[in-house]
Amino acid sequence: PGQIHVAMAGPSAMRVMWFTNETTSASICNFGVNNIEEKSATGSAETYLENYGSHHVVLLKNLRRGTTYKYSVGDGQTMSDTFVFSTMPDEDYTGDITLAVFGDMGYMDSVARPMGILGSKTMSANWSATFSRETLERWKDNKEIDLVWHVGDVGYADDAVFHTAKTLVQFEYEGAYNGYMEWMQNVTATLPYHVLPGNHESECHDPACVVNPRKLGLPLSNFTAYNARWKMPSQESGGVASMWYSFDYGSVHFVSIDTETDFDGAAENEKGDSGIFPAGQFATPGTYLAWLEADLKKAAADPKVHWIFAAGHRPFTTFNSSQVDALFVKYNVSLYLAGHSHSYSRYAASAHSGVTTHITVGGAGCEEMKFATDNPTPGLHTGTSCAAWAQYEFPPHNLKKNKLETCEGAEFFTDAYAIGKLKIENFGKGDVSWKLYSSIDGSVLDSVYLKHN
Repeated sequence: PGQIHVAMAGPSAMRVMWFTNETTSASICNFGVNNIEEKSATGSAETYLENYGSHHVVLLKNLRRGTTYKYSVGDGQTMSDTFVFSTMPDEDYTGDITLAVFGDMGYMDSVARPMGILGSKTMSANWSATFSRETLERWKDNKEIDLVWHVGDVGYADDAVFHTAKTLVQFEYEGAYNGYMEWMQNVTATLPYHVLPGNHESECHDPACVVNPRKLGLPLSNFTAYNARWKMPSQESGGVASMWYSFDYGSVHFVSIDTETDFDGAAENEKGDSGIFPAGQFATPGTYLAWLEADLKKAAADPKVHWIFAAGHRPFTTFNSSQVDALFVKYNVSLYLAGHSHSYSRYAASAHSGVTTHITVGGAGCEEMKFATDNPTPGLHTGTSCAAWAQYEFPPHNLKKNKLETCEGAEFFTDAYAIGKLKIENFGKGDVSWKLYSSIDGSVLDSVYLKHN
């Protein structure tokens, strides 16, 4: 068993997910406070691509709050190493809640995964996600964060073809996705790692998937790999698959919205990112926005909820966001976090609705993130203005106008490799601080504070 990761499923529950190379339905998690032999739970498995293994999930319920559990997963015969996770603290906890937040993180870097035939012409020859990955693990080891919110574009498996030096019809997608999951396991097996869909989750871009649509392209279309690998708390919050969902942590309500499908004008509601394979329509028309309003309405009426924060992959300027924006105003969503733009921008609430502070934190590092200089250490260049950055015709499909819309008018902008840390005092009842940290040297690049009213 490998690629182990956990996600919250309520204040006293945790989902454990993993992968096996063998196609098997046996899914067992042994767990306990003192040792892994205290309890055992079973779950389910699915195989979305023939001969490419199984993805498993087990729901652990009725856990003790504020408790560290040991656990091991497997089929009962072959079991993993022992890992640990901690459940949400008790209601009387008065410490801080701290999340790592970022989007658009690739797999490794251009040294470990140099660009191949196609990538050398269309992608950045000098890039890295390793700096952000190391920052994240350092925060985890130092117990500086409680959970992770990865706001879309998880690993860039669909860009794997740009790394091959063999042939353009080589199938690379699954190997890259598996590699990313293994690369992240030291973090994901310990901390709840919550994700949401980005455009790079929609399908496989390997030419092999186009040449073999029945065997590869269609089975990997419409966010299939994403939804099989990641099981978010949709069941507990009335969401659909892992496309949209919400969860509470302390006195904060967190909402993961879908900026890719299931609303008028959604970029992937009919076809995936390539425009070739079908996508979207996870529910009947209107279901998603109706769910979002019902979820926000319930949270806003709950006296235990002191803050409502939302995240989606795309900044509001890059999709048909008017209906979502109106709901954020109506139900007092204080913060919206996004990715998609491979950079960082922060807008004051007054720049949008007067209610919601907007932050785009998509600079974790990926194949598509290019810098204005040829500095051999990618990410050190932090002086590019929004206007200058938007002039990069890179990759070729990113239009200058669209890029400018993601940062124009921002209070602060940087194209540095960076990820953010969101801290809410007094278990969600107090003030909020947001800080953007350089993934290169750990310095604070930007900060903002939200006062609890």
